[in-house]
Amino acid sequence: MKKKQRRGEFTKAVQATAKRVLGHGISIEELRFMPYLQYVLMNEQRFDRCKVRPDEAKIVESWKKLGYIAQDYPVRVSKAFWDAMLEILYTAYVDIDESEIL
Repeated sequence: MKKKQRRGEFTKAVQATAKRVLGHGISIEELRFMPYLQYVLMNEQRFDRCKVRPDEAKIVESWKKLGYIAQDYPVRVSKAFWDAMLEILYTAYVDIDESEIL
């Protein structure tokens, strides 16, 4: 069923972008965490532990193991992950189309 995609919606297009740029799909929780990570990297470069839920802390640990996050204070990510994350965010939040909702 097709319906108009809303900003930040978890669509097949988002999943396809993630698979193309990361080599694997992502969860909806990872998609929701990416804007916060982008904000952190562009601003204070540290996580506010009061704002990071336990499930998001698991995402950080998983991304560290994958080499996406190099360190968490100050927060550093690989250039490849930064580029991939921005492309995923572009697909989910900017390039709104008639994609099929997952």
